[in-house]
Amino acid sequence: MKKGPLLTNKSSLRVSLTQKRKGLSLQRIEEAKEKSYVKLASYVQNFSHVLSFASKEEEIDLWPFNHFLARQGRLLLPRVPQNELVVCKVENCDTLVKSPKWKVLEPCLSVKPFSKDLIDCVLVPGLGFDQFHHRLGYG
Repeated sequence: MKKGPLLTNKSSLRVSLTQKRKGLSLQRIEEAKEKSYVKLASYVQNFSHVLSFASKEEEIDLWPFNHFLARQGRLLLPRVPQNELVVCKVENCDTLVKSPKWKVLEPCLSVKPFSKDLIDCVLVPGLGFDQFHHRLGYG
């Protein structure tokens, strides 16, 4: 299959952004984690239920923020059995289990699904975002 210009551009952007992220210093990574915590905590203060994500090693570390939300009873995380997104309320991040397929932490199967209609805010992971907030994902 021949790649069109948009697909080729996205592929080259993914390579470029991945290289930039790998080149970040540990100091810059720690600074981003701290700043994201402060900024996100302020931003979501009026939301009751925040759908976050389980940070992978190469992504910005949202675990301090996720623990903060969990202590307040506001953390929602996805579980993806059979390619279906299930949202679950997480009250303790220590109860999460590693997904066999995606290799990220997610709520265990015994946690009841949470109504998607009650989600106030969604944090979306991505490799990059443009000035119009369009997301560039991993694949």
